[in-house]
Amino acid sequence: IHRSAQAWDSTLIFVASQLLFFIELRCALTLMRGSRRGRLLYALTQAIVLLYLWAASVGWIYPEIFSISGANNLEIFHRLLLHKSPDLLVLLLLFLPASSRQFFQRR
Repeated sequence: IHRSAQAWDSTLIFVASQLLFFIELRCALTLMRGSRRGRLLYALTQAIVLLYLWAASVGWIYPEIFSISGANNLEIFHRLLLHKSPDLLVLLLLFLPASSRQFFQRR
């Protein structure tokens, strides 16, 4: 925390990551109640994380705290998908099975 607080951009990324963590925690609680909104918000947070990791790895965003190394953009994207595969599996389980859709349609 001390090292992150020395620069504004690092502090902003640190605060944003903590905020994103609490949003994901709130999504988990609303998912347990069967809320459709929680599932969509979780998908949105994962999309934001995926875009940030990709942009930081390509070098578009500074500082590159969470960057993934690779020889070219295709290799970076491949490694990024491998890194995020557990989260993508959770998203698939939340949206694809018929039992999951039925769970989120009840009120």
